[in-house]
Parts: sequence; structure tokens; C-alpha cells
Amino acid sequence: MSGPRRLSFTGPRFATADDLTRLRADLPGDPHGPGAFTLAIGRPAVGFAHAVAVAPGHWHLAHLHVERDARRRGLGRYLLDCALGTALDRGALRLTVSPPSRAPWRALCARAGFAPEEYGDGTLAVALADEPPPRPAVSVIPVRQGADGLEVFIQHRVRTMDAFAGVVVFPGGRVDPADEASGRALTLASAVLDAHARSWSATGHDPRTLLATGVRELAEETGAVVDPARLLPWDNWITPLGYARRFDVAFFLLPDDADTHVHSTTEATASEWLAVDELVARTEAGVLAMVPPTRTLVDELQRLGSLDAVLGLARGMGTVVPVRHDVASPRPRSMSPRR
Repeated sequence: MSGPRRLSFTGPRFATADDLTRLRADLPGDPHGPGAFTLAIGRPAVGFAHAVAVAPGHWHLAHLHVERDARRRGLGRYLLDCALGTALDRGALRLTVSPPSRAPWRALCARAGFAPEEYGDGTLAVALADEPPPRPAVSVIPVRQGADGLEVFIQHRVRTMDAFAGVVVFPGGRVDPADEASGRALTLASAVLDAHARSWSATGHDPRTLLATGVRELAEETGAVVDPARLLPWDNWITPLGYARRFDVAFFLLPDDADTHVHSTTEATASEWLAVDELVARTEAGVLAMVPPTRTLVDELQRLGSLDAVLGLARGMGTVVPVRHDVASPRPRSMSPRR
């Protein structure tokens, strides 16, 4: 008997030897050395991007390949954006690519900002900058053990929204100026506050402000009034380059065995508890859509499989490591003692 359906892709990842074998990639040098990186996308892999350092501040996109069906799903541009950001994080101020011979790739590079160098041989180049600056935001993942396995509370965003229209999301939104003052007013046990400070120490976020934002967003979007001490640090994702609006989103986990959440936001057409396996199946069937961070988080929850396993990871994984450019560590994440 086959198990539950899995997501065919989440976000890009640093390619493994198996990925490169499947893609028949003959890459120069060490594809994971200090002067190179290779990203792969899909399970099994359907595309990869390989970049190498040429000179200080200058990286070159030596290979970019995405299978045709994956290009139709927009994975080519997505993988390219993530490669731009990964190069930027490794010190690149400029990324070049040899002139593409095929029109689709030329159009893809043009949309990503590549342009011919003034005195070159047709090589295309793009200047890299971490812009626009990501806005701080919070998202909360209500999760419970249901009759059909692990369930999450999701919202179906309105299709006319400026950002992430028509996709499935968890409750949340941007940090408001008032959330900082609300955070200072929260009554929290010192042990709880210290644990949150350790968990969010690598993100640069104030834990009190994050907690206040999470509590406010839950009340506004689900009607649930939640003790902030129940919110568990879970993840941190920063929108890749290439988006007009970028967000630095702190994710909390909210274990909830009661049906206290309702649909109470105009930003979504509906809200519901849905089994994670069913959410994955509908997404793979094309009925629902999720952006890559949500896909990765849902995939991790599905692989953990139970509320006990999820809570075990939440309480034991230590400091939250920010995910930049959607290139996440292998999931489920391993547990390590908190420090």
C-alpha cells in the first residue's frame, strides 16, 4: 500500500550527488567548494543552477537547466532568483551569464534584470543588491492531532490581493508600529522570555514584538485570544530577490486541541482546519497553491507525522536559523540542545 502523497517540490536546496547524477551535470571543479555552489529543485530534481566565483565581487552563472514542464510552472525564474541571492550572500556584487542561445532563457534573464555588458562579447550581467529591504512579519501555524492525522489551520487568500494572491497561508501579517509597545506590555515569565530570546537570537528580531504581533494577528484573523506563552518559535524565512515586496517572516507554532479558530479576515475567502496529507494531495493535484516557504513547512509537518513529533522538534531544535532565498536546510530539522 502506498503512503500519503508527497510534494514534488518545496524550495531549492544545495544539490546532492544524486541530484547531479539525475541531471547528468558535468560541472567544473567542486560544485560545493568555497568558490562555487549548485542549487537543485524538485523531488526528484528537475532543475539546477551552478555558479562560480570569477573575481572578487564577480560570480558567473555557469549552468542553468530546468526541465520543460518545470519551466511552465515558473520554477526557472524562481530558481534563478534564488541563485542570485545565494551569490549575493557569498560576496557577489555582479553576476554574469553567457548569452543564452534560446529565446525562453533570454527572456528569463531579461526579466531578472540581466543586460548586455557595454564592451563585452554578448555576456549578460546584473548588479546584485539586497533590495527592497524585507519587512518584518509574523505567521502562526495552528496545529492539532485530528481524526485523519496532523491538521493545520489555513486561510485561502483572496485572489485580488497585492501579495501572494489566491494561495494557502497560515494566519499572520506585518509587524505594526504599535506591536513594539504591546510587546513591552506583555506579562511573560522570565523563563519563557529567555527561551524566546535564545530561539530568535540569530534573526535580529525582538521576541516581545514578535509575540505581540502573533497574538494580534490571531485575534484579528481567527478570533482566537491566545496566551503568548503558548506560541513556540518555529522558523524564519526571508523573501528571495526578484519580488516587489519582500518579508522577513518569523513563524510560530501553536498547538491547539480546541476548535477556537474561525474565519474572521477579509484577506481570505475562507479559513479551515485541514489534514496535512489532504493539503498536500490537493496542492499536488493543482486544486490549491502554496508559496515555497509554506510548502516546505507543510512538507516538514507531514514528514514529522504527529503532534508529539512536532512538539518534540519545537522544544529541542535550539536557535532558529533564518532561511534566505528559500534555500532551506534538510527537513525535518535535527534536534539539538538549547543553549
